[in-house]
Amino acid sequence: SAYLSASLDNSGLGSANVATVPDTMGCWASTKQLAPAVAIISGTGSVAIAADRERGVWRRFGGWDFLLGDEGSGYALGRRALQETLLYFEGRSPAAELAAAVMGRWGGDDPEGLPDAVHYPAIDKAWIASFAPLLLDAAASGDERAGAIIDAEVSVLADAALAGLRVIDGQAGGGAVPLGLFGGIAKQPYFQARFRHSVSSQWDGEIEFIIPEHSALVGAAALGMIDRPLADRTDALNRLDAAVDIAVAKADAAAAAGRA
Repeated sequence: SAYLSASLDNSGLGSANVATVPDTMGCWASTKQLAPAVAIISGTGSVAIAADRERGVWRRFGGWDFLLGDEGSGYALGRRALQETLLYFEGRSPAAELAAAVMGRWGGDDPEGLPDAVHYPAIDKAWIASFAPLLLDAAASGDERAGAIIDAEVSVLADAALAGLRVIDGQAGGGAVPLGLFGGIAKQPYFQARFRHSVSSQWDGEIEFIIPEHSALVGAAALGMIDRPLADRTDALNRLDAAVDIAVAKADAAAAAGRA
């Protein structure tokens, strides 16, 4: 928006360094103010990033998209919810409440139609991921089968995080290794608790779990101002963060008005 563009100029980004980097680097940059850190992103997809700019280290673990990876993501959890629903109607799963929730969310009355809904007119990862909260709610309510599915997905994502921690270990000044959590799934209370437990139980050192103050977009801006004094950079990023919030709110309001 024009408001956001003006805010970018006011924050000093008009003369910032420009470089092309993966969008996941914005998440890493927001984790610990450009210091050595690991970032876990679990939204529709998933990936782990470990980076240390002083050593020139950048490693990615996972992030191979939905056919080859995205474990522990909204897509993966949503797919499992749909699979479990089909298994229930085949008599191979006890997940009656989950199946009812999935059918209600889908809006169909015949589970035979679910595969067509997934594939036509095209596979929609975001639509599949929209079923993830149903699985998470079931697990949080004590559904053991749903809990086991969540733990299986958490385990693979935790493996990616642990690989990143091993890359950064020893570069955090002897203290806890920063691990940022990004994305709606990573921040969901039940999933986050299981993820923290899985990672912590397999790591001998200290971990500083961080829900970053700034968004990935603002983290990318921080990379552009990497040569600025910390105080100047922090002030600019705070102003930019506020501008992003306002721009998003305006976009949401415009979208809501368009649907009315």
